[in-house]
Amino acid sequence: MIYGLGIRMVGERTAQFLAEHFGSMEEFEKASVEELQAVNEVGPRIAESIVEFFSIAANRKLVERLRDADLTLTGKEAARDEACGKRLC
Repeated sequence: MIYGLGIRMVGERTAQFLAEHFGSMEEFEKASVEELQAVNEVGPRIAESIVEFFSIAANRKLVERLRDADLTLTGKEAARDEACGKRLC
């Protein structure tokens, strides 16, 4: 979900690290620059870009609409657990 938001400088791999670190969109959305930089592969420029993204009202509204649609932030481990024991064709 994080990658799909189109945050500048946040690619698929970084989005995965962020999802695994924060675990929920609420925690990710309210993270400070310092908290974001604690995530693997997130430096000052990426952290600032994320904070800037959430400083824009339209972006916060988009995330709220996604939350209302029951889209959740899941890390790699959660996705793996959901598929465990299922037969895929």
